[in-house]
Amino acid sequence: MNTTLIAVICIVFFSFIVPAVFYHFIAQKGLRFAGSGLFFPPLFGTLSAGCLILYFAFYNPADFLGFFTLSELLIVLFCVGGVYMSTLFSRTEHFFPLFLFIAALLSGFGLPDAAVEMVSPLPIIINRGLIVAAWFVFSYIYRYSNSGDAMTAIQSLTISCGVGVLGVINAIPEFFGFLGFSYAAACLALLSFTWPPARMRITDNEASCLGFMIFALMTWCAGENAGSCVIIFALYLLIDLLWAVFLRLTFIDKYSSISKNLAYFQALNLGFSPSSSAAFVLRGQLLLVFLGVFQAFTGEHGSLLLVSTFITMWFLYKFRNLADGNKKIRDINRQVLEDLQARVNEVKQYINKDNDF
Repeated sequence: MNTTLIAVICIVFFSFIVPAVFYHFIAQKGLRFAGSGLFFPPLFGTLSAGCLILYFAFYNPADFLGFFTLSELLIVLFCVGGVYMSTLFSRTEHFFPLFLFIAALLSGFGLPDAAVEMVSPLPIIINRGLIVAAWFVFSYIYRYSNSGDAMTAIQSLTISCGVGVLGVINAIPEFFGFLGFSYAAACLALLSFTWPPARMRITDNEASCLGFMIFALMTWCAGENAGSCVIIFALYLLIDLLWAVFLRLTFIDKYSSISKNLAYFQALNLGFSPSSSAAFVLRGQLLLVFLGVFQAFTGEHGSLLLVSTFITMWFLYKFRNLADGNKKIRDINRQVLEDLQARVNEVKQYINKDNDF
């Protein structure tokens, strides 16, 4: 066993055990359901230390298609730390979205030109604007991954594991792969304490801070030509939320809450337990990890992205209708179309009702 492997295993273990010890202490003190904002500090501190150690130990400029500098890493860590600090005081907590946007702005403009050029053939300034907007939006909507016990941990764990595997197969620099496994270890510690029945609670602002760090990892990978892979890793969250927002925009009373429109809550409404629902989500997201990694082997941008999108849509529909588990695929596909038509009819009825007044 070579020295590099031993060192990486030690850092990954460190990334797991330190937050796990803190979370155990928090749970023992009876703070697990207080939503007291104690989840993020141990995870952030551990990942910050792990990122810096990995950078100084394993960073090799020759592995990169573009450039990655220490300043990029420090800007992200400084920004996410500052955003989290704003949540600790009542006077600044109300400005959380503003601080999050400023952090995305600083981080986006801290990226080197070579990485930004990978986004699209558009001018660099436009690409930077797109990255900043995506960084802010993804970080903010990551709070919706906090829809139930273990959901944020599962989403973060699978994206991080996917990045780690991309490093193993040399689709991205091994340094990013090591970062992915370090992230995954910390998220595994979080998962072990939030798996139903949860022993601690994550606040929405903390989930957004974690989302900020996850998107940083995804952005760095995208700068190394793996953008379509990391998008596939995040498809579950993105499509589930888009459908929940669509239902909310119908302005129908029963769809008035975006959080309750998410697939996890729909499954709970059908009578399934939180643990069964979490296990179903985990299996689906592991499938997306496989598809995202396989995308790296195709050599074509986005060749599996469309296929993965349809698979995710089908999976989410299946998740929202777990009671129909014994139906054939043909019947489920037909019901998907019927359900879409029913939603359209509900919107039409709502509009016609308003017109009557």
